Amino acid sequence: MSDVLAVAEQRDGALRKVSSEVVTGARRLADALAARVDALVVAAGPVQGADQLGGFGADKVITLTNPSFGRYAPEGYARVIADRARAGGYRAVLFAASAGGRDLAPRVAARLGVALAQDITDLAFEGGAVTVIHPVYAGKALLKLKLTATPAVVSLRPNVFTPVQRPKAGRLAGGGGCRLAAARRSGGPDREDGEPHAVHRGGDLRRDPAPRRHAHLEGDRRD
Repeated sequence: MSDVLAVAEQRDGALRKVSSEVVTGARRLADALAARVDALVVAAGPVQGADQLGGFGADKVITLTNPSFGRYAPEGYARVIADRARAGGYRAVLFAASAGGRDLAPRVAARLGVALAQDITDLAFEGGAVTVIHPVYAGKALLKLKLTATPAVVSLRPNVFTPVQRPKAGRLAGGGGCRLAAARRSGGPDREDGEPHAVHRGGDLRRDPAPRRHAHLEGDRRD
């Protein structure tokens, strides 16, 4: 699979602005790959603004929720993100090079057994590999790196990838925006045997967490 996973950030149940920048960067790379963008949100519950990521180029928004995700646990977050990246067979996994991303991205890369390209200001797909630009010497020179491992794990420098609204992205047959694919018509989560539908089961967030439920927000992007 050549799809791209964009790891979004949230704080206190609200999506952070840098998330739209990560999705914008992921969309740029996915277009070069003729692929799709999945945005991933890890949170304790519903995240305000997650359904807007389709407008920045996400084809699907995946939310992994567990009450314990209300507090950042580095190894726990890294495990569920790495598990998702591995299960999805993504060509690249993108983070923001924010304070949180600088802590989380190396952990995810280590779990996936690949190197991390950090604080990137541009990216592309050339010669069958993801290529990135990393400023060096206080920005006086630019280093071009070729990432041959799969997935390519990259963190994007904040305030570089200007969010671009794509009005038709994530569009529904009956209107704009994304739809909650895992929700019943009543708006509640799907359940199996009285339990929330789960992506991962078992585990403890203090060690290796497992989200109790997930929701998929998806829509077909039409340029």
